[in-house]
Amino acid sequence: MTKNLFTTVISILFFNFIFIQNYTFNLGFINIGLIIIPICLSIFLFIYSGSVIKYYDNTNLPIFIFLVYLFIRGTFSDDILEAVIYFSYVVLCILIMYLTYVFTNYVIQFSLIRPILITVNLLLIFSIGIYFYLSWILTPEEISILFTAFREAGARSNREITSFVTSESGTIRFNGYYFDPNYWAMYATMALTIVSCFSIILFKSNPKKSLFIFLLIIPSILAIVLTFSRGAILSMLLSSILLFFFLYKTKSVFFKYYFLFSAAIVFVSSFIFLSFLTDIIETFVLKFSNENEALENTRSNIWGLYINHLSNVELDKLIFGYGLKRDPSIEHIKMSTHNLFLYLIVKQGLLGLFSYLLIIFVFVKRNLFVMKNNILHILSSLGVLAIIFQSFFLDPLYHLPFWVLIAFNSSIKYYIKNEKFSGTKLLG
Repeated sequence: MTKNLFTTVISILFFNFIFIQNYTFNLGFINIGLIIIPICLSIFLFIYSGSVIKYYDNTNLPIFIFLVYLFIRGTFSDDILEAVIYFSYVVLCILIMYLTYVFTNYVIQFSLIRPILITVNLLLIFSIGIYFYLSWILTPEEISILFTAFREAGARSNREITSFVTSESGTIRFNGYYFDPNYWAMYATMALTIVSCFSIILFKSNPKKSLFIFLLIIPSILAIVLTFSRGAILSMLLSSILLFFFLYKTKSVFFKYYFLFSAAIVFVSSFIFLSFLTDIIETFVLKFSNENEALENTRSNIWGLYINHLSNVELDKLIFGYGLKRDPSIEHIKMSTHNLFLYLIVKQGLLGLFSYLLIIFVFVKRNLFVMKNNILHILSSLGVLAIIFQSFFLDPLYHLPFWVLIAFNSSIKYYIKNEKFSGTKLLG
């Protein structure tokens, strides 16, 4: 009993850890906590099961090619710290994917879905509650001051201290447990995917009694919308349209539930956003009324500056990139690439870009083009696709959602293949 309780607590901690992982000590681009905690969890699993749990999916072969390239890229770096960061990142990705796969199957197999759903949603609801409270008692100007104070406090303590709310050109944005609302939207997308799949597994076990669990999906959707991240909202809408298409095409029993659920959300949301419509229009008009400010901050302008820079770099830098160190010739570009694919060319070169594109190509080919008649497979695949789409507007290579959802997709396919495991004991 004690052993099962302990493993339950560890599972809950892991799934919540991947949502609020910024509360750890930072070293360069990598959080030390993100290395130590997965290693400790891996040791725990080894001791508990007495063996290393098998995890391999053909879709993941390109991922290991990409990670090996990063490792080699770091090995030939002339900066020891840079080499250590690359190595740590590779270790992190492999461990996080492995642990996501194992704990997902463990949670499904031993009926730990409810505590995971409850704790993840409590974290989301708590942060959303703080957002609404601060938005109610503070003006946008006061929120900007609060956000700046938290940012400066984080810089002094070498931690990313979240303010839960930020103000940008008058728009009050939700940044949750993360520092940047755009990146928090990516984590909320990961939460939406995992919560949706777990909710459906719970629903399948008892449809009549578990219909209410679809309400648990709402906090994840709300978390994405309140970030006002255009890339995340667009990716969620595109994924929803694709989900509608796949469910209709496969004659899924969930089609009518999805249709009614979506219609209810759209109906309620229209009333909420109708009252804010005037403010939203005024905010966007004010944001882009200053031509110079708009020119400096638009992504198209930033992309143009980086593309212009890449057209003039030396051949070896174009092939292998500059690594983690900032190229002195682009010091005048004050903002990041805001595009993962541009970031890969700048930092890892064309080889890094092509190896990453291979991951996407193989994943899409082996998931979306051969979509099984199973809503779990569809949802877990669309979650990865949503993160890929968001990568056109962010450079999230050193963040977890993409790697977590890749492994989550593999574990869902394992679950489908083994028909609720058919008595298989994953952990011995």
